[in-house]
Amino acid sequence: MKKRWEHAAACAALSALALLAGCKPQPQPQPQPQPQPQPQPQPQPQPPAPQAAIANPASEYCVKRGGRLETVNEADGAKGVCHLPDGTAIEEWTLYRRDHPA
Repeated sequence: MKKRWEHAAACAALSALALLAGCKPQPQPQPQPQPQPQPQPQPQPQPPAPQAAIANPASEYCVKRGGRLETVNEADGAKGVCHLPDGTAIEEWTLYRRDHPA
């Protein structure tokens, strides 16, 4: 009977081990990091085309005095005429030199 008791105890121990082995927690899969979308490079705005750095000082002076500019084409080339508010029409460089003596 002692043998039977040892046999039953051994079977019970093996059964308990088998049950405990089946209850072992399963490893959880590690979440894979999702690739982050890369920001698309933004196109850089193009700088404006270079402009003439200095305006014609005689033309600027005419407008500053309240005049209106007109370009007149003559046989020897084009010239700028300044029409002043008082009705006077004068070549823009003549007006400038008259009022800005050297």
